[in-house]
Amino acid sequence: MRIFDRRRLTLDLSLVLVLLVLIVTFGLTRPSFKLKRGIAGQYELSSTIQTNYPPKSVKALLYIPQKSRQESMPMIVYYHGGTVIEDQFKYLGYLANWAEEKGFVILSVQNRWALNVKQDADKTILDSLNATDEFLEKIVKYGYVDPERIFATGFSGGGFVALCAGFYRPDQYAGVGDFKGNFY
Repeated sequence: MRIFDRRRLTLDLSLVLVLLVLIVTFGLTRPSFKLKRGIAGQYELSSTIQTNYPPKSVKALLYIPQKSRQESMPMIVYYHGGTVIEDQFKYLGYLANWAEEKGFVILSVQNRWALNVKQDADKTILDSLNATDEFLEKIVKYGYVDPERIFATGFSGGGFVALCAGFYRPDQYAGVGDFKGNFY
């Protein structure tokens, strides 16, 4: 009786390799974040969208206010202004205070257009918008956000990206606001 079967081990490893390739290829991975109903806080998200410029994925910060309710809440998708700071999406400032006071969720998405100093503007803006679509799909599915009350906004270059979001996905947003947006 043999305890170790080399052919069986090779077959098992081959099967594992095939499954890993399928998972990576078709995006069958589990969501990059886990939420629990009623748990407020900040969740850093990372998209599966592969980009042409570093960093290789688009990131976002999901902010759920302490006063989160049991029913779905409105959401503001926020794009930061022009900066080369990769973590700029994490700085919510006054928006977090308003979210607590008014009871809405914030999704602050990394503005790839700003990070890449306007190189290939169409590609970098689409990176942010496609990642936003991915994040929203998962968040809405979870039930935290009312899909009829999602709004996009941004400051400066982020305001321009918010306008692009409204044009790119008009059925996805209840409204779009641009604060001091620049048209380059």
